[in-house]
Amino acid sequence: MEPYRTSSGVLVRPRPVTSRYGGPGETPAKRRAARQERRLRAYRIAQTVPHIPKGSRVLDVGCGDGELFRWLGSRLGLGMGIDPLLPGSIVGARYRLTRGWFPEDLPDVGSFDVVTMLAVLEEVPVEGRAWLVAACTRRLGPGGRLIFTAPPGVTDQLLSAPATRLEVGPVDLFVCVVDGPPMAGPSMPGPDRMR
Repeated sequence: MEPYRTSSGVLVRPRPVTSRYGGPGETPAKRRAARQERRLRAYRIAQTVPHIPKGSRVLDVGCGDGELFRWLGSRLGLGMGIDPLLPGSIVGARYRLTRGWFPEDLPDVGSFDVVTMLAVLEEVPVEGRAWLVAACTRRLGPGGRLIFTAPPGVTDQLLSAPATRLEVGPVDLFVCVVDGPPMAGPSMPGPDRMR
């Protein structure tokens, strides 16, 4: 858009209409969808944080922009995140985010107390889910916790698969499945479900 003068002679330089919900060309439906996604992400993180002990070494697979680590703040011992959509490596006060695919691009930094995958499993083809969970459990130390979120159908299928009956990790592995927001129906047991 070009600058123009009003009838009183004031020069007006139009700017595109933008907001935190989207820029020019974003439809109201796209803005609503983006708001809903942010709410779901905040819900998943809020349900996950209480299951992460203070001072833990945390690996976040599919970390996005590292929001989980910012929520943990001083409770975080050390955080390592990996995501193929990151523009590059990002280093925070207590965490490091790496661009790449898990597990092949993750630097060898030892074992972790907690491995999280928030809204990742539903994006993985069915045949690769058990393999991904097994790869996560191999990164856990003794007494480690695997915390993931997924729709109920995905978690039921995954936890009943022979490769993921907790025989792929340490004997004392703690698996926490954090379901999505509670919805009516018998298939959704609630926001927290431990196995």
